Amino acid sequence: MYWNETVELGAVTEIEVNGIYKSTAIYREVYCNVLKLSRDEKSQGASIGRAPSHKIEVRSIEYADESKVRFRGHTYDVSTTNDNQKYETVELILIAPTGSDYSG
Repeated sequence: MYWNETVELGAVTEIEVNGIYKSTAIYREVYCNVLKLSRDEKSQGASIGRAPSHKIEVRSIEYADESKVRFRGHTYDVSTTNDNQKYETVELILIAPTGSDYSG
């Protein structure tokens, strides 16, 4: 794999602004590989009403259980993660956030 694309991984955190707490995501950029979604992955997502948009691979050392990803100008939720210990990578299945009409 080439590691020639980048994504921004986002960790959701609570911040206080003028005494009011709100959720926000803090993003950082990492290199990734873009993978193809399998037929099973597509059908499993469709069965729950949220079809996956993309599958990407990042290095295990760079992934810290972030739940948001910015990829190619859009923000996604991380639906599923699959560790590949042999290659020290993590596959992330991305879905459009609830209420979004963008599906990739």
